[in-house]
Parts: sequence; structure tokens; C-alpha cells
Amino acid sequence: QPHHVLKQAPVQVIGNCEKYWQQINNEQQICLGHRTTGFSACKGDSGGSAMQKHGSQWVIEGVASYVSDCKTEKD
Repeated sequence: QPHHVLKQAPVQVIGNCEKYWQQINNEQQICLGHRTTGFSACKGDSGGSAMQKHGSQWVIEGVASYVSDCKTEKD
């Protein structure tokens, strides 16, 4: 069941993501997730933004496309 409240989670760029997902094109795609908490995009998050704060401005750095198993604060 999708959430009706916008949520956020801190994530990091995961290097060498082609090691985990062979279909990734490192020239055009990035992998995001959190190595410690396991937070990442989940089913239904496709089209959602990956944002980073630059000074006082939030900038869209990417858009969620593929998702794998995800972890939420209730897991």
C-alpha cells in the first residue's frame, strides 16, 4: 500500500553498482542507498527525486527508476 505522506531518507552514492546490477550504465546512471541503515527507494518511488542540498538550495540530482529490496524505518 503506497504512503500518502512524502518521506525522505539519507542515502549515499554506491560506487561499483554494476557489481550488484549488471544492467547499470555507469555513464548515465547512479546507485543510491545507505550502507548502514539500508534505506533506499522502494516500490512506488519511481519518478521520485534524489536531492542534494547545495548551500541553502535543494537540487535534484537524479530520479528514482529501478528499485530493489528496500528497508524502511519500520523494518
